[in-house]
Order: sequence, then C-alpha cells, then structure tokens
Amino acid sequence: MNASTPDAAVEIQPTLRRAPAPDEIIERAGALAAEHPGLVRLGVIGQSRAGEPLRVLSVGEGERRVLVTAGAHSNEQVGGAAVLELAGLLAGRPELLSGTAWDFVLCLDPDASRLADAGPARETGLASVFEGFYRAAGEEQPEWAPSFGVRMPESDALLRLVRERRPYLQVSLHGVDVGGTFIQTTKAVPGLGAAFAASARRTGIPVESASYDAFFWDSDGPGVFVLPPADRRNRFEANIEDARTSTWYAPHAHGGRTLIVEVPEWTDERFADPTPLDDGPAALRATAAFLRSRTRTVTALLKEAEPHAAAGPFLRAITTPLAVSHPLADEWDPKGQRDRHGALNHMTRARQASLETIAHRLPIRISALLARALEGPGKERERLRSRAIGLVHHWCDEFASAFDLRAVPFADQVAHQGATVLAAARLTAPDGV
Repeated sequence: MNASTPDAAVEIQPTLRRAPAPDEIIERAGALAAEHPGLVRLGVIGQSRAGEPLRVLSVGEGERRVLVTAGAHSNEQVGGAAVLELAGLLAGRPELLSGTAWDFVLCLDPDASRLADAGPARETGLASVFEGFYRAAGEEQPEWAPSFGVRMPESDALLRLVRERRPYLQVSLHGVDVGGTFIQTTKAVPGLGAAFAASARRTGIPVESASYDAFFWDSDGPGVFVLPPADRRNRFEANIEDARTSTWYAPHAHGGRTLIVEVPEWTDERFADPTPLDDGPAALRATAAFLRSRTRTVTALLKEAEPHAAAGPFLRAITTPLAVSHPLADEWDPKGQRDRHGALNHMTRARQASLETIAHRLPIRISALLARALEGPGKERERLRSRAIGLVHHWCDEFASAFDLRAVPFADQVAHQGATVLAAARLTAPDGV
C-alpha cells in the first residue's frame, strides 16, 4: 500500500489535539529520531536572525525527495503538528517510503513563532484566534522576502536546502483563521483534486472555491488553484508580493514544483458555494465601504497610540495589513475597477465570502498587533491597549455574526493537511512511489 493512496488504509490518525509550542515540536522530533536511529535524523540547515537553529527532520533515504515546510507564518500553527504526524507515520511504517526520502523543516521562522501566542483554546471563540496574534511584516516573512528583494537567513537556508536536495515536490503548510480549505500549486497535478476532495469530505471541511489568495489563479477543480502564466497577475494589485519570485518557485530550477496546503480554524459552508450573486457590484461596493470605515477607525487609534507603543516587531508588522487596506477597497469598489479584474465581474457567494473575510480580518489584525505593541506598564498604555483589545473582541463578534461559523477540530485540520501531502507526493513522483 502506497503512503499517499487517498483511502482509509493510510488515513492519518492525529495524536495531537492542539498546536504544539516551538520547544515541544523540537522535543517530539528529537524523540522520534532517538526511537528510529538511522531511519530518522534531526539536523540543522541554518540559523534564524536571532541565532536559533533551523531544524530539519529527515525520514528515509533515496534519490527522490519530498520537502515539507511548516511555520512560514507564525499565526498558522497547524503545520508543526502535521509534520510531526507525517514523520511519525513514515517512521512507523517505513514500507510506505518506497525509496523516497522526506525532509521536514520543523519551523521556518522560529523567531516569529516565539512571538505568536497559540492561546489555550483557539476553538472557544473567534477572538481566541487573535489573542496573542503575531504575523511578521511581509518583507520579514521567509517565503515572501525574496519577492520584496530582501535577504533573510531563513530564506537562504530554505533555498539552499532546495538546491542541495532537489525535491521533486516542495510543500508549504499553511492555515487560515476563517475560510475553507484549498491548495495552490505552481504546476498542475492531475488527480490531486479528487484526493483533496475525498480528504475534505472525510474531515468535514468545506472546500473553498474562490480564495482571496488565489483569486486570479487558474482553477483545476474546486479548491485547487494553479499559478497562472507569467503575463498574468497572481495577486491583487495591492499585494506587491509575487509567487514567481518567492521561495515557492525555487524547485522549478530542477523541474520540481511547490504545493501550498491551507486548512481553516473556523469555517462556513458559504466558502464552497458557487452560486452567482444577484447584484455583485452592490456587494463589492458595500464590502469596500466596510473595509474603508474599519481602516479609518483603527488608523485613528494607531495615530493616538503610536507615541506610547514600543518600537519593534509588533509595530512593524502593522505596516503590511495597513498598507493594503485602502488600496484593496479601491480595487473592489466598482467605481475604481476599470474592468481590470474579470474575476470581480463574476461574483459568487464564495467569492464574496472570501472578500468579506479579508475586510473583517485586516482591521482585527491591526488592532491585535497594536495591543501587543502596547504591552507593558503605564496608565496611558493600559488605556490604549484596552481600547485596542476592545476593538478586537467587538469586531470578532461582528465577524462571527456575519457568518455561520463553526470551529474545525484541530485533529481534523492535521489529518486533512497530512492526507493532502501524501496524495500530492504520490501523484507528482517522477517514477511513482
């Protein structure tokens, strides 16, 4: 039986019911290597900006290699559990390796991950997802930094690993606070859509048919998006990063490809609904106005609070969501579109849900980051921090009421992500696995 056959025989049965902390990931990886000496090896591929080792857990030997990376975004913590579960499965059943070696980067950005508080119960309410929130500024994110023309040691380490080990498949594990599940791939993968859909059904996660992240990517079936040709944009104009100049494109140098697997913490069936809207322009106009209004509110608070906020990563991180908010609203507004984006001319319930999510998410993130920047003593700091936290909770309540949200159990997130990785590894293997 092949490791990636999308049937019940090799379904992942996660043992983790919550996101492991960075030190716990390292400890569990070390224990797995000690339990399977020779087969499983824990190594170091570089150092973070703060000098923390960037660790890779390797399972098996072979000329064919798969590279799986977790922790590219510090607020997306399901990947750390998924790599541990995948490595444990392959180590426990080495016959599933079939001559393929697997390399698991345990956490690509440990510095950022240590600034993000996972929270004790992210399934208790939407606000729990944003308490302790941290996501680095775009140019400080290892996968995207090359797209900004910025060199980071984490990016360099990953790119060096790709050059040295030449994986036929690189997988980056991501998560989303609210949405459906979807995958992005830099090359089409025949058959992946069926395996992906089967896993989503088993875990009860809606397949997102029109993700904001892939709004202009080609569709290869529900929830499967393929990077468009170079003469077409792959992002909204407000987002200056480009997948082709990110670390995602690195395997193309030796004929490989990259797959990004997204799973949600909270979801709604609307994200899978392809029903056309009766009045798309009106919905876009309202969503643009909503985002502008929220951005004005949080910008005013930021202006008042900035003299009291601590300079550092939290304040820097605000620049990314703040910089795109007004330009995005302008792109969505029918008055400003000038027919630039055909996708906006064919709005569905799923497309609208995706854009509404962004309109809610960006101001909440700004407020949450501002609250982190205002941590520390001082009455004025405490007053302003209380206002920022108040906005987070109030806006999360409104976010939740705008959707019919339900929490996705953490084990289901891990199981679905792992099953998708296994299927992709089989379907893209040069000679079959």
